[in-house]
Amino acid sequence: MKPMLLFLLIFPVLNICMGQKVLQMETVNRARTMKISAGQKLNYRLSDSGKNWERDVINGLDEVRQTVQFGHIEVPIAEITYLRLPQRSWLQIVGAQLAVFGISWVGASAIGDWAYNDKNINWTTAGVIGLTTVPAGILLMRDRKVKMGGRHRLRVLDLTYPGTEQGQRTE
Repeated sequence: MKPMLLFLLIFPVLNICMGQKVLQMETVNRARTMKISAGQKLNYRLSDSGKNWERDVINGLDEVRQTVQFGHIEVPIAEITYLRLPQRSWLQIVGAQLAVFGISWVGASAIGDWAYNDKNINWTTAGVIGLTTVPAGILLMRDRKVKMGGRHRLRVLDLTYPGTEQGQRTE
């Protein structure tokens, strides 16, 4: 009895959520795509905005006109020239570890020289290690910029199930 009651309570909610619209970024020769749905923040650069980046929350997507609707503007996806995406998680972890390693190496060398009067410290080596690992770590943690056009393209897709219209059942 309880499973049937639970099913009857959840079924109307599932019926409303039958489909959704997504902004899909495709890459040439890759089966994996990146899907961005309404409600997510998007960093983008338009073709006529020069080097200015915009950051807005997606309010809606229109698959017929291929437009993205933000709070104050509706942008055709053909005008989006760049996307700024967060870096992959493993690159952020490696970058943070490299930066911490470089800072701690130089810090340990400075403490060894100051506190213990250790004159065997080679400051050239410590400086080279610090000045190469810290910027390398910072570069790995930066967001990646994806240029639309040659290898990447954007599409708005409607993933509504067959037989439904705007999430409502047709009987």
